[in-house]
Amino acid sequence: MKIDKILWYLAAMVILFAVIKQCEKEPKIITKTETKTIVVKDTITETVIKEVPKTVYVEKIINQKGDTEIVFVKDSTSTSIKAKQYDTTLKSNDASAELKITTSGELLDVSGIITYPKKETTTTITKIKPQSGLFLSAQVPIQKNFNSVGLSLDYQFKNTLLIGVVGSYDNISNTVNLSARLGVKIF
Repeated sequence: MKIDKILWYLAAMVILFAVIKQCEKEPKIITKTETKTIVVKDTITETVIKEVPKTVYVEKIINQKGDTEIVFVKDSTSTSIKAKQYDTTLKSNDASAELKITTSGELLDVSGIITYPKKETTTTITKIKPQSGLFLSAQVPIQKNFNSVGLSLDYQFKNTLLIGVVGSYDNISNTVNLSARLGVKIF
């Protein structure tokens, strides 16, 4: 066996191993974090009621749907009800509620704000593997003399290796040339 054939086989083996190593790359990983508010039930641990209630006047009004609504008025009228309004703070482990409770012996109204700062975070990890695909391409000259045209069929293997067959027709010699194509992703 001649030394030049041994060198060609050795070069082919090096290229083959480089191509195989190129195809073993890890898939691309995309991490997406989503934060959403969740409903949590908690136990009340502390209740603070302002000792001196505020005196308010309310009127009961029946709306168009037939529901009773409470309307606060500034001064006492013949139809208003004298009530007491308590400022209350309810606290739990992580939440707090600032409430106004209006009562005349009968509970008339409860309003306020409940604050709960807890959020849930979800992390989604997506692995994107390179896809393989078959490509068809054409080749035409850019110069003025239209001497050859070609058609190729290429297969791209996982965005790393390109294997193809090229057929071209030469107008000058009226011959068809067939050739093989091999490409490796560099970066």
